[in-house]
Amino acid sequence: MMNTSRVTPIPSIVIKKPRIEYIDLLKAFGIFCLLWFHSIGDLRTSNDEWLLVADPVFKFIVTFNMPLFFMISGFLFAPSLNLNFKDFLKKKSAALLIPHVIWSLLIALMNYGMTFLGWRAGAPEPELAESFRVLSRIRAFFIPDPRADLWFFKDLFLSSLIVFVSCKLFKKRYVAFIASMIFVLIFDVFGLVGKMQRFLMPIFWTGILLKHYYPFVCRHINEVLTASGIVFAVCVYFFDFTYMIYISDFPPLINFPQSLLSKKIVFDVTDIDVSGFRLLTAVAGSIFFFTLFQRFWKKNKVTSLLSRCGQITLGVYGIQAIVLQGVMRNVLDFTDVNIWIYRFVITPVSAALVLAGCILTISLVQRNKSLTFILFGSSLVERGVIRSDNKDAQVQDAWTAEALAAEARRVEACAAEALALEALALEALASAARVAEARAAEARTAAARAAEARVAETQALEARTAAARTAEAYALEARALEAQALEARTAEARALDTLAAEVLAAGARAATRKTKTPAATKVTS
Repeated sequence: MMNTSRVTPIPSIVIKKPRIEYIDLLKAFGIFCLLWFHSIGDLRTSNDEWLLVADPVFKFIVTFNMPLFFMISGFLFAPSLNLNFKDFLKKKSAALLIPHVIWSLLIALMNYGMTFLGWRAGAPEPELAESFRVLSRIRAFFIPDPRADLWFFKDLFLSSLIVFVSCKLFKKRYVAFIASMIFVLIFDVFGLVGKMQRFLMPIFWTGILLKHYYPFVCRHINEVLTASGIVFAVCVYFFDFTYMIYISDFPPLINFPQSLLSKKIVFDVTDIDVSGFRLLTAVAGSIFFFTLFQRFWKKNKVTSLLSRCGQITLGVYGIQAIVLQGVMRNVLDFTDVNIWIYRFVITPVSAALVLAGCILTISLVQRNKSLTFILFGSSLVERGVIRSDNKDAQVQDAWTAEALAAEARRVEACAAEALALEALALEALASAARVAEARAAEARTAAARAAEARVAETQALEARTAAARTAEAYALEARALEAQALEARTAEARALDTLAAEVLAAGARAATRKTKTPAATKVTS
């Protein structure tokens, strides 16, 4: 029997959402590219600017790598909009701000330790103020700086916060998009927004729009993949090292200090063409790799294993800041190695080893739930990958058993309810079928009646046509008889006129004869 001496509530079971494995695989690819990028830039002390300009791998990765993570975050952002502001702030702070604070302190301690040991280049003596860089780190914590350590945590939190507030204030998405873009492109309150937001906010919104139009993208996956690939290839060909957001500027579009001094709006379009080209390159590259992994992803043991790496990218990002950008950067130096071997052998192998070390470290840290929450935030805790080390294992097992039993009962009840709903659905379908059959019979009857009406109408039309033809024939015959009668009357009138003329002629002749006869008599006498 279960020990009931301790009355403890049974924890609720959180049903984990199914993960999109090709996105996890894409994130694993992105974090490997990040490690490769940092390896190229940090493992040679003679990495002058000209060398990085000539490095095709470095230039290729920088065009899309971090924007890709922002687009993925925007794609997965929709569930956060269902939270209220308090829950949203709590969730994002636990996932991003707490790890940022902890890892920033660890980096500061690492800098001091390496300075003390003389490992850090340019700082042979342990200077506490220089090592901690307190003032600069406090400023870097509040003001995003793309050259600062762990800037991704801050800027992703800020992008999420701005988009969340915009979507809560404006229900229509396009209005929220315009409002958030106006805020980051024009307003720069005390430098808190920073040029990274002006660069990455449109890409975050690209992920949101990609999720909104995801069915359309799936239907036209080949066209989207081809178009984005062509645009990305052309942009990479013309991309210059100086176009990087870490080097070029992207100030607010309106310079408020000068506008206040001059009492008119002063626009600042410094590097606006470079900023637009950089944004086009990042969006095209992010969409290209997103659709590429979606199109050709297939589930197998290798992809499933690599997808697990994509679930811990924030943890890897924090650890590599110490291991790769801290220790290895100041300890290792491959300046004398052939550039091709360095570029395609040493740096990718270093990236793979760092990634493997990060995975091993995270798996060890996961044994302690509190330490995992402090170092990696709530993301790994929410995914249920934490292994408990609670001493009271029996109670934990009892909790788990009871919770699973309760869950089984709930599932059974849901199954019964589903069966009842299925029966109701079948009955409704049968009733709908009967109604449809009755309506079909009515329709057939109406169609038969309509056919009969059409036949009767046709017969009536034929009768009317025959009657019209008969009437026309009678009319023609009547007109013929009338014409004959008219001709007869005309002939009779002509005969009468002739007879009258003859009578008149005869009378005239008779009168003439009478006149001539007395005269002849007189002469004779």
